[in-house]
Amino acid sequence: MRELAIPPVTMALARRHKLKIDVATTIPHYRLGSSVKNQIHTNKIIDTIVGDCLEAIAAFHSQSRNRQWQNKTYLGYHIDRRLDLLDMFLNEKPCSK
Repeated sequence: MRELAIPPVTMALARRHKLKIDVATTIPHYRLGSSVKNQIHTNKIIDTIVGDCLEAIAAFHSQSRNRQWQNKTYLGYHIDRRLDLLDMFLNEKPCSK
């Protein structure tokens, strides 16, 4: 279930299993209220998205997943993802009333 943390991988695996993929809604970027960031942040976002897409391509083709292309590794914010929180959420027991 960790694939949920990497949206392109989730979509690639869904497509591989013939599931329907669609966009439920859109939110204009300005509505998110994000502050303007610097070039370092921009570069990390680019590296994150490229790395996510490289992983998705590999997952779609049932190949070993990696985040490398032409001797460059695209990590970006990937190493900062809190997969432990996702694991905790997925392993929670439903509370009874």
